[in-house]
Amino acid sequence: MKIANQVLQDIPGGHYNLEEELWKRQEQSGRSRITEVTRRALLDELALRFDVQSIGGKIESVDLFARNWPLGTMLSFDPRYSNAVGDFSKHILYNDDWDIETVFSRLNLLHCSERRFLGFLEQLVHPRARDGDEQAALVVSLNVHLAIDGLELRESEQISGRPVFRIAPKRSGVSGRPKNIIFGANGPKPEIIFRDAVNNDVEIVRHAQYCLIYDEPIGPDGLAWKDLVNWWASAKSMEPNARTTAESLYRRLEASLASPPERVLFRAYFKEFVRNMQGRAPALIPQVYLHLDPFIRRTDPKFLARQRMDFLLLLSARDRIVIEVDGKQHYADEDRASPAKYAKMVAADRELQLAGYSIFRFGGAELDEVDGPARVTSFFRGLFERFGIQKAQLSRSR
Repeated sequence: MKIANQVLQDIPGGHYNLEEELWKRQEQSGRSRITEVTRRALLDELALRFDVQSIGGKIESVDLFARNWPLGTMLSFDPRYSNAVGDFSKHILYNDDWDIETVFSRLNLLHCSERRFLGFLEQLVHPRARDGDEQAALVVSLNVHLAIDGLELRESEQISGRPVFRIAPKRSGVSGRPKNIIFGANGPKPEIIFRDAVNNDVEIVRHAQYCLIYDEPIGPDGLAWKDLVNWWASAKSMEPNARTTAESLYRRLEASLASPPERVLFRAYFKEFVRNMQGRAPALIPQVYLHLDPFIRRTDPKFLARQRMDFLLLLSARDRIVIEVDGKQHYADEDRASPAKYAKMVAADRELQLAGYSIFRFGGAELDEVDGPARVTSFFRGLFERFGIQKAQLSRSR
């Protein structure tokens, strides 16, 4: 393996057969991610949607294939050519006498390494090949088949404002992209209007001083503390890299906390994670409004039971974590247990979970000044490990 890797490094592009053999051996050591049945279904889907000329989208089909296959080191099927570049150029660019099934066969798509097969799917939906509605429709179509094997094409980054998709294990989460976060609530509920409904521009017309609105675009990596500080600096005309800017935001958010246990959680998180992760830690956003609908509230008081969350983390565009700190007001009337209150709380939890949110609860008694910080630290370490957050965030911060 080591020798083969070295050969591939020494020879530009590597030899196709050696590269394939190496990749397949590496894949044999783990569980196969995609079955032959799913491969066939995907290739049938592509054959129905595209011919040889259209499969490349905005680029030549041969160029698309060359991005995933080293055509220059693959053997030609025609003895007149020294490598597969001649084959593909003749039969696709010049003669146009290969159909899409022939191309798939020549590329051995049904049996090639997983790395090459999945890379091919990523190239099909790359912005250089297609974007806009065409890209979105193809991603949805391919994901129907990939989901059977627990995979999906998921947005991983953007190029010039256009999404780039990578194959990743499928996971649940909230569909859609966050647009406005109304948070830091420390007073009466705000009254809002859409200043421009087309642009989704929100304006608070009453009680604006009691909350904050984050309305910057949130990318596929979610919302980090550093992003929140940069937004705060812009809103307050402060220097984003100045320590006093971050401190002033911290104080404003801390002022919105409703109880001593919430303050224990908030302070422990910042001490352990925000400082150690150099600002790339996910922003722990307190007192976040989930529902703001005065009309429904007036007409049906039982509707939309949970209007505000104690804390919210956006670990990615899909992964939204709700953290609740339960005092006795959550499950009791004064000093008597209230089954009705408890039932209302768990019903609201179910609705959020069905919408894709993950909910974690702390009992207020857990978060004392002595043992509470250690419990908070242990919890977030486990949470970040589950979602693969800390290593990725730390690597981006270096």
